[in-house]
Formats: sequence, C-alpha cells, structure tokens
Amino acid sequence: MHQIISCKDDSLKGIEMKNANLREANFRGADLQGTNLFGANLSYADLMDADLRGSDLREANLSHANFKGTKVNLETQINSKWRLVWEIINYPSIYKDLSKKDLANADLSSVYLNSVILTDANLSNSDLWQGNLKNTQLNNSNFSNAILWHTNLSNSSIIGVNFTQAILWSANLSGANLSNSNFSGANLSGANLSNTNLTGVNFSAANLCSVNFDGANLDEVNFDGAYFDDINKHLLKGIIPEDKL
Repeated sequence: MHQIISCKDDSLKGIEMKNANLREANFRGADLQGTNLFGANLSYADLMDADLRGSDLREANLSHANFKGTKVNLETQINSKWRLVWEIINYPSIYKDLSKKDLANADLSSVYLNSVILTDANLSNSDLWQGNLKNTQLNNSNFSNAILWHTNLSNSSIIGVNFTQAILWSANLSGANLSNSNFSGANLSGANLSNTNLTGVNFSAANLCSVNFDGANLDEVNFDGAYFDDINKHLLKGIIPEDKL
C-alpha cells in the first residue's frame, strides 16, 4: 500500500528522489527544477504545470502521468518515449505522422490529433478520453484496454485495429471504416457507429447497449456473446440472427 504525496512548494527543488515511490503523487505546479528523479515511480503522478527543467527522469516510470503544461527543456533528462508524449500533449500541431510510435500507458486525455497518421501505433492501456482523433488513420494500431470514452474518432480509417477490452462509452465513430477490427470484450455503451463500415468486425462479448448502428454495414460481423439492450434488439431484429441478440 502506498501513500499519496502532495508537494506544491519549493521544498523539492534540486533534491534527491532517486528510485522513490511517487505513484499518484500530486506535483501540480511544483518547482522540481534540477531534481534527481532517476528510476522514480511517477506512474499516475499529477505533473500538470510542474517545472521539470534540468531534472533527471531517466528510467522513471511515467505511465499515465499528467504532463499538461509541464515545463521541460533540453537539459531535462527523460526517456524519448515520454518526451514525445509531453510534446504531443502540449504541442500537438507539430505532429502529423505518429505511425509505429509506442504510446502505450500514456495519459493523452483531451488530446487533439485531428487528421494525424497513427497506423501500426501502440496505444494499449492509454487514456484518450474526450480526445479528438477525427479523420485519423489508425489502421493496424493497438488500442487494447485503452480508455476512449467520449472520444471523437469520426470519419477515420480504423481497419484491423485491436480494441479488445477498451472502454468506448459514448465514443463517436460515425462514418469510420472499422472493417476487420476487434472489439471483443470492449464497452461501447452509447457509442455512435452510424454510417460505419463494420465488415468482418469482432464484437464478441462486447457491451453494445444503446449503440447507434444506423446506416452501418454489418456484413460478416461477429456478435457472439455481445450484450444488447431491448431497444437495439428490436432495431436489429431481422438484420442479424436472432440467436445473437
């Protein structure tokens, strides 16, 4: 069991925190300039508006850390993956091609990646809730166990994507090409799948309550063990086999 730490004053500037367990620590707005955080566990830490200029974050665990507004400079020693995550969050317009990038376990909530190329990228276990990924190219990427509630993925190319166990509550996927993607065990409650191409999609054991399927192409879709509410059961009756409802 760990203790959640809250430090917002100047007391941490330049001090030694090598290999410290700082999981879920609240460093929002803290001055951490020149601080030694080598190998520290900063998973789920709130670093919003914190000053990390000149700090050493080599080998630190930064999974799901909040980098919004965090100050980082060339003297900040940080793994290239997490520097990229920081740049995407704070300067999203500089990136148009993020294909094959490793963004797993990143906090990318509310990120703006409209029209970006993310083919073959790894976003497993990432937080993308309320993000804007409209018109993106996501073919063959990995979103397993990702959080995408209220995320805008409309009009995107999402062919062969892995969404197993992902959370897509009220996500907007309208107009997207989702052919051959895998949503097994995913929660799509309230999602908008209108006018989508769902050819060959795997919805086995998925939560499809209140999903909007208006105008969707449902050819060769796997609904084995999927969960529907009564409204969708009525609307889809005659479109998919009754033993799947």
